[in-house]
Amino acid sequence: MQKTYISQGGKIMKSIKKFFKELKRVRWPSANEGNKTFARTLVFIIIASLILFGLALGLSIMWNNWGVGLNG
Repeated sequence: MQKTYISQGGKIMKSIKKFFKELKRVRWPSANEGNKTFARTLVFIIIASLILFGLALGLSIMWNNWGVGLNG
């Protein structure tokens, strides 16, 4: 049984070494490129949130006017 645990530990160590070796090969974006991507993502999230909020608010008001709301 102990041999099984040791061989699994060896496989785990090999996987970790492969992970870090592959990590060194990755072409990371420059700081400027990363900042641009972050800004685009942030703008998209804000716009999408506002659209979804407006949709939910509009449907809520409409349903309450029709008497479908939970308040009766």
